[in-house]
This record gives sequence, structure tokens and C-alpha cells, in this order.
Amino acid sequence: MSRKSYSRIMTVLERPILFLVTLFSTIRRWMLGPHAIGIVYESENGILVSGVGDMFVGGNLGFRGRYEVEMLKSLLALVGPDSRVLVLGPHIGALAIPFAKKVREVVVYEANPQTYRFLQYNLMLNNIDNLSAYNLAVGDHAGKVEFFTSGVNSGGSGRRFARSKTAQLERYKKIEVEMVRLSDHIEDPRFDFILMDIEGSEYFALRGMNSALASCSYLQFEYLPTTLDGSGVSDKDFAAVLGAHFAELRVQGTDISATQQGFLEFFRQLRRDGLRVDVLAIAARAQVPVPDTLAMANV
Repeated sequence: MSRKSYSRIMTVLERPILFLVTLFSTIRRWMLGPHAIGIVYESENGILVSGVGDMFVGGNLGFRGRYEVEMLKSLLALVGPDSRVLVLGPHIGALAIPFAKKVREVVVYEANPQTYRFLQYNLMLNNIDNLSAYNLAVGDHAGKVEFFTSGVNSGGSGRRFARSKTAQLERYKKIEVEMVRLSDHIEDPRFDFILMDIEGSEYFALRGMNSALASCSYLQFEYLPTTLDGSGVSDKDFAAVLGAHFAELRVQGTDISATQQGFLEFFRQLRRDGLRVDVLAIAARAQVPVPDTLAMANV
């Protein structure tokens, strides 16, 4: 089955699947009681605590004992023991902690206060001492911003530029968080690899982190066309901000790629195919060869 066909099928099944997942999450929270705050998982990613009701990252860790391990291995091949890595949206650390075990230093920014709490637990459980964590959102200006959290899918928490069709089922709670421009906040902006998983806020974070983009070799992000539309960001805008720093784009798990001149058509084609995908941006300065087809994330 092609990724395009799979994407269309999952769009149709999204609401019934989410209803069942939400129901199971509610039952699990009820069974464990109001004083249970997290569940500990022994996984390939490390020993990790996640929210009691989290059925996405937590569900993968509990039932499969792993989270996006294939993609993680591909990305770890791009860094070495002297690398510095920046992670925007590390969630509970399922990807950031394996990076920290391999590289010299990791810096992370996690906006969700509850998820940040679990991240701190997980750093202690895995004896990580080379990771600096900030409980802040990253964008194109500093100040307070609205942020939406979910107990069922805590990894899907973030700023909401467009109302999701499943928002009612996901039961998002609105809070305020502090946001910073990365270029203004961080002392040393030189990173070899940047991983972004911030649920549609990528464009705005990129606008505020030119100093980091100027030195990094690889940037991993998720392309979410519906969120771009809701925030008033066009594919042309997105292609332009990436084109200022990177020479090539590749879709995880496929042979789909584009050079700098083709970035706009690259995104337009993904939109026409209805794909939400992980994309690796590669700078001209990159030294480590990238496989023609990178492993894709778990689906």
C-alpha cells in the first residue's frame, strides 16, 4: 500500500480510532486512581515515565516497548560523540535521551509543563547529565502564548492555529506558556543536528533561530499542511525559510527528495498527495553521507 493510500484511509478512520483510544485512556485513569500520575516503561528508548492516560507515545512504549526506533537509528547515524544536538519539542525524552547517550551535549525546549515534569524524571532514571532542558516554547517573538495540552495524546500538545476536526474528542486544555526567540535565549547557537516536533509551530520557530540554522548540518521536522494553512503560512513561505539555510530535503522512509530550487514544488506535491511526513533538511556543509532512503517513523 502506498503512503498516499494509507494516509487517506487513516483520515477516514481518524475519528472512530480516536474515540476508542480516548475511551481506553479514560478507563485506565479511572482504574489507577486520581493519585497516579505516570507509568514507567522499560523500552528500547530507555526507562521512561509517561502520563497515565497517554495512549500515543505511552501506548507505543507500553505495547511495543519502543518509540520510532527505526527513524531514531537513521538519525543517530548522522551525529557523533563530539556533536551538539538541539531538540524542540522533546516530549518525555524518548528521542532526546538516546541522542544524549551518544553525543557530547543536547539542549531541549519543552513548552508543556506536565510533559516537562516527566522529562525531568526520565533524565534522572537514565542518568543523563549532558542534557540542558528549558520549560519554554520557541517562536518568532518573546512573550506569553496560548498552548493546548492533551492527556490522551500529550505529544500532540501545542499551539493551535486551526481547530482540529477531532479537538473535542482529544479534550485539549488551554493554558498559557512562556515563549522565547531561540537566537535571543541561547548562549551558544552552534548545533550539528536539530530535531523539531512542535506540532505545526515549525515555521515560527525557524524564523526566530537564524543563528542556530546558520551552523547546523541537519534539521528534522514534520510537514503539516493543515496547520500551515490555519496559521496563514504558505508553502512558499515555508520553502523560503528553509531555502535560506539548506540545500536538500528528503522525506523519511521514501526516495522523495528535492534540491533547493525545487523546495516549493516538493511541498506542493506532498500537499497534493495528502501526506503528513517527517522531512530531513540537509545543509551544503553536511559531512556525513545520508542514505538514499531513510527509515520512516512508526505509524
